[in-house]
Amino acid sequence: MPGPASRGSFSVCHADTIYAQYFNFNKASVENAEAVRAFIDERHRFQARTAASMRADPKLAEQASPETIEHNRLLIAALDRKSFHPSFLTIAMAKRKGGWPL
Repeated sequence: MPGPASRGSFSVCHADTIYAQYFNFNKASVENAEAVRAFIDERHRFQARTAASMRADPKLAEQASPETIEHNRLLIAALDRKSFHPSFLTIAMAKRKGGWPL
C-alpha cells in the first residue's frame, strides 16, 4: 500500500503522466499550454513542500525518499495506462471505422 508520500505526490505523478504522454504543447493554444504548465509547476511545488515536510519528520522521512517517490510515480503511470487503455482503444477504433461503435 502506498504510504503518505504517495498521497502527497499522487496528483503530481498523475498530472505528469497524463500531460507528458497525452497533451501536445505544440498543438495547444498558447493559453492552454500556459495553463497546463502552470498547473504542473504548482503540483511540483506542492510535491517539493510535502516531501520536505515529511523528510523533516523522522517517522515519515523514509516515505519521502526520492526512490519511494519515483516508485510511486511508476506505479501511478502503470495504473493510468491500465485505466485509460479502454477509452483510448475505443476512440482509436471509432476513428478507424469512421464512427463510434454502438
